[in-house]
Amino acid sequence: MARAALLPAGSDPYLLAYWLRHYRTWADEGDELVVYACGLSGEEALYLVDLVAPLPHVRFIPDPRRVDHGEVIGRLLRSTDAAHVLLCEDDAYIRQPGIVDAMFRRIESGETDAIGSPRGSASMALIEAAKDRWGEPEA
Repeated sequence: MARAALLPAGSDPYLLAYWLRHYRTWADEGDELVVYACGLSGEEALYLVDLVAPLPHVRFIPDPRRVDHGEVIGRLLRSTDAAHVLLCEDDAYIRQPGIVDAMFRRIESGETDAIGSPRGSASMALIEAAKDRWGEPEA
């Protein structure tokens, strides 16, 4: 398997349903989507199992426990043997077809090693250290 999209998700089934609605736009641009949803009740998990069933390439992992975001990302990374991964967020939507494929192609061609978006969820010291090491993010 060459390409996997990995989605750590919370317990809001409606937020995840909305995210999955947009997934249909680019579902065929990867080989697998693995969704790890935390904090779900049995009813919510059943609703989401039914929701993902008709979608292509989706593996759904419900977990009734609350799990730290970083731990979930680690579990997702260990759950796939894909050569290339897209780390998704349940509150960020890809609405344009072709974008995921284009970004994977840049990495697969060797043009770049990684593609990401700026994050502000770290200390200013860490953000500044990243800028010092890799420069300002491209617009």
